[in-house]
Amino acid sequence: MVVAFLAGLSDSELRGEIPEDVANTLFRDITADLADSAFSLDTLVPDLAERKQRSAPISHFMSTVSADPEPVVDQESSRNIAAFLCACQELKLNAELDQIVKKLLTEMKTAQLELFHSVYIPLLKLLVKRFSEKATINSSPFQPLFRQILCHYIFRYVEAEPTPPRDWKQATVRCNCVDCQSLNRFLASPTEKVGRFSVAKKRRQHLHSVLDEARSGCTHETERRGSPQTLVVTKTRAKHQAARKAWATRCGVAKKHLEELGAEALKGLLGDMYIPIMSLSTSQLQLMISDKESSAQTVALAANANASNRVLEPPMRRKVPSSSVQAEVIVIDDSD
Repeated sequence: MVVAFLAGLSDSELRGEIPEDVANTLFRDITADLADSAFSLDTLVPDLAERKQRSAPISHFMSTVSADPEPVVDQESSRNIAAFLCACQELKLNAELDQIVKKLLTEMKTAQLELFHSVYIPLLKLLVKRFSEKATINSSPFQPLFRQILCHYIFRYVEAEPTPPRDWKQATVRCNCVDCQSLNRFLASPTEKVGRFSVAKKRRQHLHSVLDEARSGCTHETERRGSPQTLVVTKTRAKHQAARKAWATRCGVAKKHLEELGAEALKGLLGDMYIPIMSLSTSQLQLMISDKESSAQTVALAANANASNRVLEPPMRRKVPSSSVQAEVIVIDDSD
């Protein structure tokens, strides 16, 4: 692992095992190659590719996601990355450091959700611990590293607070038989809360099974009176309640990590994003991002307008050849 070697190289230098000039030269050369290469987190964290294959894909857009299991934190990899980034800053390899941070952030936007708890958040905690002086940690590129990682952490892991449903519409079932068509009309109704289906036993069992398969959020039980007996389907808010409970759990986990990072350190690092990130407000963050994108577009349009309004330089005048120089004349006769 290249980053582990570079982190070890920096430690060896501190211990005096390698002459300072030799260690610095090696570090600069390898870092330059690393910055130019198309590396990913796979090259920085051991066995990450294998872990990706073993882990099931996580849909962070599902409102019914339960609390994630306790992640396995790869402290050694996070420690090596933190040491490597700090050594780049100490050696003033600013261009290389900017490139590497940009690549890390680009990959972070689509990385597996588990990596926030196993790599990215531990990395930020180690950086805060390594830098005790606010002026050092607040300098570029560590500020965008904190801002973007925590911003995407709020968007992707915490997510927006689930909003209560406006009506009683429920997800319909897939089957298209006559009984299920009747059931779907009830499920799609925004006003009906209780549906009654008086059908034979086998048909009731079929409705039971399709409702269970669809996870409709409805209770359904047989009213054992009359013939045929009646299946009573009642709509509930169970899905919303489960989604809100899972969201509250994720909020608790995120707040714990933010507290461990430290409010004072984050104030300088996050700047105007401090309040919306600390309050886990996806709506405020989205508004800030939209405003910044709008401002950037305005600046770009203004720059283009200024460029188009610039006065062009007068054309260069060609010198007319003197009469002493006879020019060759080509006559094109198109009289035919």
